[in-house]
Amino acid sequence: MERREALRNSVHQPNNIYNVYENGVFCLLLHDNSFGFTRQSHYGVQQPKSRIMLLVGADVNGTDKLALFIIGKSQNAHAFKNITMPVEYHMNKRTWMASVLHKKWLRDLDQQMRCEKGKVAMIINNCPAHPNVELTNGEVLFLPPIN
Repeated sequence: MERREALRNSVHQPNNIYNVYENGVFCLLLHDNSFGFTRQSHYGVQQPKSRIMLLVGADVNGTDKLALFIIGKSQNAHAFKNITMPVEYHMNKRTWMASVLHKKWLRDLDQQMRCEKGKVAMIINNCPAHPNVELTNGEVLFLPPIN
């Protein structure tokens, strides 16, 4: 509740408040009730666990969307070779967000926002891989942990 009050009383404009969300996407995983090409159920069959991690974010108004931050297993991902979207790809053996990657992303974003927008507030979910980083151009507000 106090974080919400801090945001209401802050000097940030709505277009300078960003919500950032991290999500794992299992690319090849089929639903348990789905059918394959031979119309056999996949229930109980070992499923592939190919996954990528996405970090997406946008301002409160939805007018400014941050570049996708993707974490995958391969060093040189062929899928992102010739795309025109703003995507930042990084490699991690387990495709999880690491503290080092999160700090680097926040610092790069802080530098970019300093040039473009001014002071910003980043609302980020609470996770051990998301360390508290002092930003020169804004503040990081962590959502309360889910009990």
